[in-house]
Amino acid sequence: REYTYPCAAHALGSVGEVSQRDMDNDPYYSRGDYAGKNGVEKYYEKTLRGEKGYEILLRDARGRLKGKYQDGKLDKASVPGKNIELSIDIDLQMYGEKLMRNKIGSVVAIEPQSGEILALVSSPNFNPSDLVGRQRGENFKRLNNDPLKPLLDRPLMARYPPGSTFKVVNSLIFQQEGIITPETKYPCHHGFIFGGLTVGCHGHPSPLDMRHSLQTSCNGYYCWGLKAMMDSKKYKNVQDAFETWKRDVVSFGFGYKTGVDFPNENRGFIPNAEFYNKRYGERGWKGLTIISIAIGQGEIIATPMQLANYASAIANQGYWITPHIVRKIEGEQIADS
Repeated sequence: REYTYPCAAHALGSVGEVSQRDMDNDPYYSRGDYAGKNGVEKYYEKTLRGEKGYEILLRDARGRLKGKYQDGKLDKASVPGKNIELSIDIDLQMYGEKLMRNKIGSVVAIEPQSGEILALVSSPNFNPSDLVGRQRGENFKRLNNDPLKPLLDRPLMARYPPGSTFKVVNSLIFQQEGIITPETKYPCHHGFIFGGLTVGCHGHPSPLDMRHSLQTSCNGYYCWGLKAMMDSKKYKNVQDAFETWKRDVVSFGFGYKTGVDFPNENRGFIPNAEFYNKRYGERGWKGLTIISIAIGQGEIIATPMQLANYASAIANQGYWITPHIVRKIEGEQIADS
């Protein structure tokens, strides 16, 4: 491979010599072949690799080539792989990588109306040309031993608590379930305070309605909202309330793979009621026990790709298209999903 730009290494992926496992799993490969190892190269390997061809040749007793067997009637011409067009905006990609220099994290940019991935930044990064040619082995070893893990595909594999970005999800769920309206107000005196439990917050006016709670990123508001939902008499018990909450959370693309056209996507984690039953006992937990999930902390885990996908759903007023990086495949029609 040759790469025009020294960026987007995680998105593009790399090509390496096939292993014994590759050959065992796919009879197409033989020793010495190369295949995609990650990124687009791996996910679209069968599209990019084409089909092998062969020639049957005649040799004499001394091994000298005498021409083609039956004038080449049994030969098969090779078929080149198909060209693919990516949705990456290279200027945006390079800008994202510039912003992330000397930082650990990722950037995912999605066009909401199409689901196309415009930038996929994982930092620290490396030049995709480092994993090409004779220096591949040495460079791979160096990158693999780096404690900052530049080979880790953070947009799809790293898992983080979503934090305050999750408050928009809860604001919509609480409205959907009739727990609050945009006019509902809750107090916040530098945090949520109930009995001996305190979840701190920064200073801002109190009480707040829903719109101002988002504007100020108020922790107290969403703790009160979650407690109200878990304690609500409209549900049979806290387990029923929580499973309703989880169902709504999952509808935003959390807890499961988004289906993006990359290998090794992590699904993140959204607990279910059984998870808390095992931890605290069926009668041992309530809204206050799990209050940290109100502000995107606690047991909730998401990938950067899931967060970008959820933001696309907000931008599209509730709908999202499966994110994807391939825009076109030569000779094929890509259906919207």
